[in-house]
Amino acid sequence: MSSFLLSQTDSGWRSEDTSAKAGRMGRDLPPVPDSRGGHWFLGSTDVNGSDSALAHRDPSGRWTKVPVGGELTSLSAVPGGPLLATGVIGRAQGSSATFLEKDASNPS
Repeated sequence: MSSFLLSQTDSGWRSEDTSAKAGRMGRDLPPVPDSRGGHWFLGSTDVNGSDSALAHRDPSGRWTKVPVGGELTSLSAVPGGPLLATGVIGRAQGSSATFLEKDASNPS
């Protein structure tokens, strides 16, 4: 299964295969806009989508991907504020929650 991004242009719809750029993306998580015209996505570093990565697409279409070392389950951002993510880091039994904060306007 491949992940893709569908966007509207002046002449219709454009499809972009994101599997190589962002990894397999979470099915039920919408992209989170940054304050500069780009978007954050919950991507992955493995084919099964279980090792999460923060993927960012800037307004010009350039992608960056940052592994997080665990499984993220949600993304959120307040306009002009940081990107927030929750999930499980590590492989311990049971459940644990992690709060990850990243400057939503700076993908590096």
